Amino acid sequence: MQCSWGQWSQELAQNHLMVEHPLIQTGGHPMGRAPNRSGIYRLTTRVVKYLMLALFAFLLVCLTAPIFSDFQVIGTLVSTISPWFWRLAIVTICLMATSAVAEAL
Repeated sequence: MQCSWGQWSQELAQNHLMVEHPLIQTGGHPMGRAPNRSGIYRLTTRVVKYLMLALFAFLLVCLTAPIFSDFQVIGTLVSTISPWFWRLAIVTICLMATSAVAEAL
């Protein structure tokens, strides 16, 4: 018996939805339950995420400034952002250590 492409794909989708995947049964987490993370852990992950995003944006500015022949922008940004970036990086490392200890308790 031959069926059209539409019937075949619809039948395949219905059969695929009937198969239960083990991760679907456990709520999506491979260990069976979603982890209950502390607030400091969530704060740390957000700080790291936005720090990396800011570093990526700074890298893009440094890469595109020479294209527009504007080398003064790079010098100004480095002299302005560099001290704050290092301070924020040190605070982030301390926050990561604190959250690791808090999660271990």
